[in-house]
Amino acid sequence: MAQQKKSHHSEWKSFIFGLAVLGVIATVILIPVEYLHRTYSAQREAVQWLLGDAEEAIYENSFQEADEMMQDGASAIASTAGHDSPLAQWTRNRTEAIQVWTNLISYRLDMVLAWLLGMLPLIIAAFVDGYNVREARKYAFFSQSPIRHKAGIQAATFVFFLALVSIGAPLAISPLLVPASLLGIGFAGWLWISNLQKRL
Repeated sequence: MAQQKKSHHSEWKSFIFGLAVLGVIATVILIPVEYLHRTYSAQREAVQWLLGDAEEAIYENSFQEADEMMQDGASAIASTAGHDSPLAQWTRNRTEAIQVWTNLISYRLDMVLAWLLGMLPLIIAAFVDGYNVREARKYAFFSQSPIRHKAGIQAATFVFFLALVSIGAPLAISPLLVPASLLGIGFAGWLWISNLQKRL
């Protein structure tokens, strides 16, 4: 029974990994560069609505990080500038698409970092409280809940996977998803730590 469950989980992990790889390939090969430009602009507008002038600092920081890659992309585009063959045009288009998508990912990573710096004390407090709850339960006459412990692990895995997908997704996401994900990690960590076995 345990082996069947393990095999089932492995199959799901392989399936999800396969979907992620296909998504990356489809983005690189198929998605129009104009769509990625619109997505980047829409993402910035959504963050500006929430953070105001602080968005400019996030944009400038992410732009500096992506500057070297942008220069490499510009060199690749320039190398095919004198060619009008369909392959050369496709190469220029795809190089620009990868460049814009990379800038979008860099922008979102800086957005996550900005939120993380502010919410890290709250996440640490949740983990410490979970540990204190577990220590207090050592002297109580009831057992820890393996179901809640497992639920904490599953919730943390889900939130982490959702965050990865959101960072790389070639579409505009709500900026509220970042603090919500960090709060989810804090709660999942509390649930996992507070329900650890009394004796490890």
